[in-house]
Parts: sequence; structure tokens; C-alpha cells
Amino acid sequence: MSIKFCPECGSWILHGSFKCKRCGRFVLDIDRPTFLNFIKHLLQEERSLENFRALKDRVPGGVVNVSFDLATIECKFPGFEEGDIISYVNGIG
Repeated sequence: MSIKFCPECGSWILHGSFKCKRCGRFVLDIDRPTFLNFIKHLLQEERSLENFRALKDRVPGGVVNVSFDLATIECKFPGFEEGDIISYVNGIG
């Protein structure tokens, strides 16, 4: 096992880490397993951030009327204008 240093700030990179704890730069080895773990880590981080944003941006409301493929939703938050697309529901649910 060799010691790695961040090319950005010179900090020691912990074995198995993909990101410098000091400056946040991503550090990547060339070997395939490390690359795949790096991509998996990025996807998990992105998914986590998107889930956080989705929960943060939720607006409470209720369905007032449904007509074929159109639903009327009433909410107290004035963040939407008539005709805005706020959700997409497919046949799978």
C-alpha cells in the first residue's frame, strides 16, 4: 500500500478514499475496480442530493378534481401558475 497525496492541496488521501477531505477534490486511481467504485460513489452522492432536493421542494396540497389526464391541485403555496407541469405519473405508478 502506498501513501497518496492530493494533487490540489497536498493533503494525505486515506486508503480507499475518492475525495480529499481538506479541499474536496476527487482523486482517482487508474485500475478498473477503483474506477467502478468511484463511479458508484458519485452516483450514490448524486442520488442522495436529488432525494434531499425533492423532499425540500415539496409543497403540501390536495387534489380537487381529476378529469382524464388532468388533475387540479389546490395548495397554499403560490409558487405555480396555471398550466405549470408539476408532476409526471406514468401507468406504472
